Amino acid sequence: MLTYVLQASAVLKNVTGVQPVDTQEYPFDYKFRIKCIGCKRVHDNPVEMNRFDRFEVTGFRREANFLIKCRDCKRERYATLKRSKEKICEDEHQTPILRIITHGIELLEFIPDDQFECQSKLSNRVIQEIDLSNGEWYDFDDEGNGDVGIDAVKWELTLTR
Repeated sequence: MLTYVLQASAVLKNVTGVQPVDTQEYPFDYKFRIKCIGCKRVHDNPVEMNRFDRFEVTGFRREANFLIKCRDCKRERYATLKRSKEKICEDEHQTPILRIITHGIELLEFIPDDQFECQSKLSNRVIQEIDLSNGEWYDFDDEGNGDVGIDAVKWELTLTR
């Protein structure tokens, strides 16, 4: 069992509270490149997992949010996700976003390929449908009459104990 913490930092311009849009109605699909710990095979394609999926793990009385059978060693591998309540509010401060407990999987890379949201400091409105896949986002807040943006987004997967 390995436990990872997904952390993020960014330079914020007139926004605060950057976070994934991750609700029961719109679950965030956390996308990772993974490797099987047993046979050391790196999965060909990135995999997606979310906090609201529930799969029963074969042979155990437990559920996981992600379940996969390794193509090479044929073993079942799984992960459980727990969302942090923290949001990115400070410039370049590493903020824990997600805790991932894996069984038989090594997480190699996080791919931010879903929607984020933040709050404008100019108008206090929540801005949604933010795409951070390129590590940046810029817009104009009409209500607050000013530029808003997120720049220099850095993702870090930290292995914890």
